[in-house]
Amino acid sequence: MKIAMIGHKRIPSREGGVEIVVSELASRLVKDGIEVDVYNRKGNNIADKNIKTKKIKEYNGAKIKTIFTINKKGLDALIYSFFASIIASFKHYDCLHYHAERELWNVMDS
Repeated sequence: MKIAMIGHKRIPSREGGVEIVVSELASRLVKDGIEVDVYNRKGNNIADKNIKTKKIKEYNGAKIKTIFTINKKGLDALIYSFFASIIASFKHYDCLHYHAERELWNVMDS
């Protein structure tokens, strides 16, 4: 089985609860023999400046795919999610696992 995870900022990270969930879930799925690709947003880790996510290709067995976005509140989640979804749709995943982005829905409602 092959799963893609979309909707978080980036892993490894402690930027928020979603990032912790994605990290833990991806690690556990890999241990169960499932292939996991995690689509990270391009950008700097705001919670820990010492973590360099740009160079990471794998984390706890999950493959990291870095996706372009514009670093502007309200646009970054929308642009990242759009590009990650387009790219993932061509990769033949068994499951696209989206993690809710509150800010994405706020942009769409306004």
